[in-house]
Amino acid sequence: LAILLSERFRRPVGAASVGTAERRSPLPSVPNSFVGRDRERAMLARLIEQHRLVTLVGPGGAGKTRLAVEAARQTAGRFDGRVALVELASVDRHRADVEVPRAVVHALGLVDDLSQGLMTDDTELVTQALQESPTLLLLDNCEHVLERTAALVERIVADCPEAHVLATGREALEVPGERLVPLAPLAADAAVRLFTDRAAALRPGFAVTAENRRAIEEICRRLDGLPLAIELAAARITAVPPAEIARRLDDRFRLLGSARRGSQPRHQTLRAMVDWSYSLLSPPEQQVFTRLSVFTGGIPLDGAEAVCVAEDVDPLDVLDLVSQLVDKSLVVPDCDEAGSPRFRMLETLRTYASERLDSSRTGDEARRRHAAYVADLARSAWVGLRGPDQVSWFGRLDRERDNIRGALHWAVRHDASIAQRIAGHVGWFWWLRNEWSEGERWLRQVLEAPGVSSPAVTARCRAMLALLLQDEGRFAAADEAARQAIADARDAGGEPLWLARLILAAVAGRAGDLDEALDLLDETGAVGDPWVAAATDLVRGQALSSTDREGTRAAATRAISGFTALGDRWGELNPRMQLALESQLQGDTTAAVEHYNRCLQIARELALPSYQTVFAILALASPGLRRQRYAAGEVIVRQDDEGDAFYIVTDGRLDVLVEQVDAPPLVVNRLRRGDYFGEIAVLGGGRRRATVRVSGEAPAEVMALDGATFDQLLAESEVARTDVERVMSVRGAGAQVSHDEGAGR
Repeated sequence: LAILLSERFRRPVGAASVGTAERRSPLPSVPNSFVGRDRERAMLARLIEQHRLVTLVGPGGAGKTRLAVEAARQTAGRFDGRVALVELASVDRHRADVEVPRAVVHALGLVDDLSQGLMTDDTELVTQALQESPTLLLLDNCEHVLERTAALVERIVADCPEAHVLATGREALEVPGERLVPLAPLAADAAVRLFTDRAAALRPGFAVTAENRRAIEEICRRLDGLPLAIELAAARITAVPPAEIARRLDDRFRLLGSARRGSQPRHQTLRAMVDWSYSLLSPPEQQVFTRLSVFTGGIPLDGAEAVCVAEDVDPLDVLDLVSQLVDKSLVVPDCDEAGSPRFRMLETLRTYASERLDSSRTGDEARRRHAAYVADLARSAWVGLRGPDQVSWFGRLDRERDNIRGALHWAVRHDASIAQRIAGHVGWFWWLRNEWSEGERWLRQVLEAPGVSSPAVTARCRAMLALLLQDEGRFAAADEAARQAIADARDAGGEPLWLARLILAAVAGRAGDLDEALDLLDETGAVGDPWVAAATDLVRGQALSSTDREGTRAAATRAISGFTALGDRWGELNPRMQLALESQLQGDTTAAVEHYNRCLQIARELALPSYQTVFAILALASPGLRRQRYAAGEVIVRQDDEGDAFYIVTDGRLDVLVEQVDAPPLVVNRLRRGDYFGEIAVLGGGRRRATVRVSGEAPAEVMALDGATFDQLLAESEVARTDVERVMSVRGAGAQVSHDEGAGR
């Protein structure tokens, strides 16, 4: 029998079949081009030659079958053309014990049809047929018959030393000696080429242009670089342009729902492809899969454990279930900078899971658990952002921005208490990151949300709103919010009360009401909390900056000592800036540069691009700053003028105005001692984005650095040039940048 079978299977790929025994499943010829996977094809072909068993795994629609066929075609010469494709997609998983080996027998040309019975055991027939000659067996779509396929492959690898197996599926076979090859989505440029190729086949002459490139890139990005989804989207090009396809992707399953003739049923529509993967999950896996969809922008492990608990999902089982989803290519493993486990879902899979969750009876509970998890995270961040773990907490909240937004979006409509707990604690982060507009928007929404919250939580939100408003120069609104916070917190006492008083003092000091500011600071400083004491000294130093420079230095020195003892580097930065400015005004540039360099170090540690820019300028160019005085109402820089100078306010107040059509200029900010503007102008030139003038009540003094002097300093120092290039690269890498005529604190 072995001799006979080896004779039957000796003919190369492409040779004409003679009789049933010589017929095999040839590699299919595909009418369209192979796009975007050349490197993966070459790598996979090498692995096929080097290893007896290679399994290509990835999510549905990633292009596993096409890549496997192309790699098998490339390496067919190694096997003298003896390559057999076994298509397992149509195998009934309930009859896998019989149908999997029968499908291989059929592909090898040993039987004419799958229903024909044989006296010999099919597994024995397969192993005997593969023992003599080098052969490549391509087992495609193994995921629904995994156990039976794995058992057969283990026999082949053990008994047939000349046979090599290439398998495709959602997960590994877990057979000894298996080499696993995860298939990632297409890279951005390859995805665009695929879309363009498939669209041009349907609409001759179609090409990427300056007008449609952005829409095509958005389509490919939002479809996760999945070839099947991109091809389905490209098929729409006969009716609508790329921009319209991109606009309709919020309803992607309807948009990409037209069946593709000639495809396997599960590849005919986007929904059918994901339905297939979902149907292979156990009920607990389905529960976890759908619940994970509440996360956006990433899934921390502790978050998954908090959200995925259900009637039939024990908290201790969540990690195992998430790991199983990773193994099935439905969840992507990742980790954060600290090495903590983190996961993510492709957007197409997350959208599908979210629809499933919304149609279930557990959707609201899962979203409430997610919002409660974010609220607990925000409360911990409020403490963490003011202590020695500040850097890691900045990174943590940066990573969780989308989860914070998603939780707030749900909570403002369903649970005012959770919404206010989140925003009241995240408000400090928004302020530190200069994200005033987003912070104000969310704080106003949570304060207007229907439902009941505690006075203490509401007071915190109003205090944070006041803090953001005063930094935008909207002092009347800030004062109103701060006073309402005091009223809300008076009965609650504790942290909300001192926080509200501290912020009201900052608002009063910034608005020029020194007596009220100092009275509030005296009350706040009596709390006995070390961080509150340091913060009180910080605000006291700012309030005294225009009238009592000795008092400013003393308060700033105490604040630095207090914040340093607590490990609060951001807290240290602000009073150190005050001391640097005092040293500058006294002509002690050496001391000023030391302070500026320490501020630059802190800004780098905390990843604060705007602060890095300013302190890099000040540390490098402090000796080049020149004192200038301006009369009340005098314009210092004008909107749309060429920008070539940097300024730091040393006395008085300045208004930042934006010109309006058919309306008076709008005051968008007010600057006081220690604030700065023009950092981008001195580094990169360009047009001024606002007018800056001295407030009408009194003259002002600034220290200025013109572009020519700065350029000369850079020309004289390679270190300076390197430092500035580093700062500009940080700002150009996607960091949020405030208006050039903005304000540092």
